Amino acid sequence: MTKLTTFLLGLSLLAPGLARAQSQVQPGQLPDSPASADAPRRLSLLGGESIRRGMVWRADSQRNQWVQVETNSCEFCGKPMSWKTAAFDKKALPLWLIATGLAVADTEFTLSRPCFKNGTCTEANPLLGRTRAQQYGVRMPALALGWLASSWLRKGDEKKNIGGMRHWYAFPMIYMGMPAAGLAANAIRMH
Repeated sequence: MTKLTTFLLGLSLLAPGLARAQSQVQPGQLPDSPASADAPRRLSLLGGESIRRGMVWRADSQRNQWVQVETNSCEFCGKPMSWKTAAFDKKALPLWLIATGLAVADTEFTLSRPCFKNGTCTEANPLLGRTRAQQYGVRMPALALGWLASSWLRKGDEKKNIGGMRHWYAFPMIYMGMPAAGLAANAIRMH
């Protein structure tokens, strides 16, 4: 999965010339045939063909061409959207706000412990350091980069009807899990 994601990301960045396949006809202009009707023809698309409703373009690494696939049928076959929509919609924004809130709560709870004030205990993560400035200086840019990266991977390309990452929510979940584990560890050590 990781190798496939890395390969597709690299392919999309390094080979923009492969993205010849664009929709010349608007989606509502052609009748929508069932997916099984053109399944044998999908592997021989050369670009310039109109794309059916509910389908997105996907790079086929084995044949070095673009193919039509159903929306949400693969990891990078999500619904294409703008970057603003991918970053600020009502699905993504609350997850990133919760991750930020948990990071702040973990920092404040950790640094308010009496042993931290006395200097008898240290932060388990050496990257975070011993001061608020160090902790916020590491956590907030990491959160911002994670948010920007997941939004970019999620957006796809609306103009070319290329789908984005379908399981984008794994990034904010990871960023929520790290401070939650820190809060739990600190709460256990308090007693």
